[in-house]
Amino acid sequence: MMKKQKTIKLNALTFYNYLLRFVIIISLLVITFGIPYSRIFLYLYGGKNLSSSSGPILLRLYCIYILFLAINGITEAFSQATMSIKQLKNYRTLMLIFALIYLGIFYILIKQIGTYGIIISNCLNMLLRIITNTYYIHKYFDGILWSKPFKYSYYYIITLILTLSICYYSEQWFNNSLIYICFGIFLGFLILILTWKEEKEMIHYIYCIIRLNRQKKIS
Repeated sequence: MMKKQKTIKLNALTFYNYLLRFVIIISLLVITFGIPYSRIFLYLYGGKNLSSSSGPILLRLYCIYILFLAINGITEAFSQATMSIKQLKNYRTLMLIFALIYLGIFYILIKQIGTYGIIISNCLNMLLRIITNTYYIHKYFDGILWSKPFKYSYYYIITLILTLSICYYSEQWFNNSLIYICFGIFLGFLILILTWKEEKEMIHYIYCIIRLNRQKKIS
């Protein structure tokens, strides 16, 4: 019985690790290309007025917010699914406290930096929830490696940072928006190849899960 429970827990850990890692990588790719290309996206969508105002900064902040939102979504769902009734009650109390903290931060930031404060306060709120969820998950997987989704090779992270920087500053190098977009698509293709090489294990696991679900639906 104990062996069966341990196997179930290990399977749950594997699923959690790969799913969280997947959404983090997607979010990192959104940040890598969303931040430098936010102005051109808004220009294509709404013209000069939208791209020359505070729009690009808001979109860049939102790209970062997506990362917090993605991590919180997975960690919160998993932590709540594994909590006892007592832990759920404590968790709800904490969420109420966080909501009050969020309202206070929201008010202060709106006063200080205007609309930017909306996204930043939401990021901070998500961060508090992520820390709490991660704590519960750490307790659930006591003694088992649970932090794999947050660990990446230095080479991969440095490449993403360099790509973001090159895309951000290269906007000044290209007079033609189409060439600038094509340049980003080219770099994006290279990053996807690198991601595939770095994350073959994760991609294979997710592919197997999707394939298994399809087979279950057919049968």
